[in-house]
This record gives sequence, C-alpha cells and structure tokens, in this order.
Amino acid sequence: NAKTAEWLGMTSAQVRGRKLRELLPPAEAERISGYYQRCVENGETQRYEETPVALQPDMTFQTTLIPAKEERGRVTRIVGISRDISEQRRAARALVESQDVLAKAFRHAPYAMLIVRSADGTYVDVNAAFEHLFECGRDEVIGSKSAELMMWSNPDERRNLIDTVRREGSVRDFAARLRTFKGNARN
Repeated sequence: NAKTAEWLGMTSAQVRGRKLRELLPPAEAERISGYYQRCVENGETQRYEETPVALQPDMTFQTTLIPAKEERGRVTRIVGISRDISEQRRAARALVESQDVLAKAFRHAPYAMLIVRSADGTYVDVNAAFEHLFECGRDEVIGSKSAELMMWSNPDERRNLIDTVRREGSVRDFAARLRTFKGNARN
C-alpha cells in the first residue's frame, strides 16, 4: 500500500509485484516470508505482530494474512491487512511501568498498608511494614478474610471502618484497637 511504499522510499507502482527479499533486508524478509509460506502451505489465516525494525523501529503492527483459494482449494493469493498498534503497545508498556512503580512504593512504604477486596473482605496484599507491625508474614495474610484473622479487639470497630469506607469511599486516621498475630496489642 501507499504507506508501506513510503517507508520503503518507493512508489506503490515500484513496490507492486516485487518479492519481499527485493524490498527488505534479508533477515526481515526471511522472517516475514515464513508467515506467507505457512499461509500458503496450511491454507489458513495467519495472525502475528511485528515490529519492522529495518523500516519503522518504533512501530508495531498486527498483521493478518488471509489465503484466497480457487475452487479446488489451492491458495492463489494472499490478502494482507496490517493495523498499526504502536500506541496500544506504548500504553501497555507505560501501564506496566506505572504498576511497577506503584508496587515498589506500596511494598517499601514506611507505614503499614494493605489491600483488601471490598466485595468479600479478602486480603489481596500487605506491605513489609504491615508484616513488621502485626508480627506476621504475607503468606499468613494474603487470601484470608479480615474477619478470620482475629486482629480486631473490638469487632464493632471493624464494622464501623467498613461502613465508613462504603459510605465515603475511603478512610483516614481511623483509631482502632488491634492485635498482632502473636496476640500483642496495637493501637
């Protein structure tokens, strides 16, 4: 198409009818040719993602090759469709990087922090400061429900906390009497 021809520095007319090895560096042509060959040999649609390093190293494409067959089932042509998914890949990488930063901040925060699934009260994660404060290991907490852990000296305080979070969406500076896993008091 016109965009690919532009990347190659040629017109569509100059590209049309030429083999991949005439247009691309050998390694790139060989890699892409494999998809075309499988499409012809298997007679099945091929889908793959590619980053054409020699042409556009900062772009990623999702390509679909569809075999066009004659009446007897022999592949006579391949219809190819490529979609630029570069922005989705960049966004996915940025999300992973952001999650890594937040995970590190959570894990190494100086204050005890926990993540509890609101639907059922299951502990999803706790940080190192929580483990230290409550004299426990993550493996003792994660997957347990908050009510099962018997950390609350007064169950009414736990219910008040849950009600406040449900009503206001969050809570800050909530005073409560708690116990460590070894039974020591924490206020």
